[in-house]
Amino acid sequence: MAFVEADRVQVRRFLGYAQINLEADPRLESALDSAQSIADGGSRPDSTAENMIKALLVKLIALDEKIDELDCLENIRMDKIEVDAVRAYMVLCQHAFKKACQLADALNTKPIRNIWSQGKLLEPGEPTFTRRHSQMAWRS
Repeated sequence: MAFVEADRVQVRRFLGYAQINLEADPRLESALDSAQSIADGGSRPDSTAENMIKALLVKLIALDEKIDELDCLENIRMDKIEVDAVRAYMVLCQHAFKKACQLADALNTKPIRNIWSQGKLLEPGEPTFTRRHSQMAWRS
């Protein structure tokens, strides 16, 4: 099934793209179109790439909801370990950005900004997480 506008809005949001980037930089929209199956107007033989992107979106939405639900006044139990909410918030934000970078890799692009940080734009050469590396990698 093709990407609906709600999927596209979420992809743009998680990668830090504003709605105005549709006209200013159409590469992300083209990448989303290309990731779809031939039957849905894309260039892939089947919907495997599209399904992977949609699965990442589901994980990102769940992480984003967990981040929004955190109350910084109490400790939180993660698995069997109890941690303070601030540390849990930081870990969840890092994990969410890592997933956003995986989404960007799937679309052969990079995030414009980390929406879980202070909102600053990412500069070329600034470290970002990628799924190809187990530790922080430098992207240009």
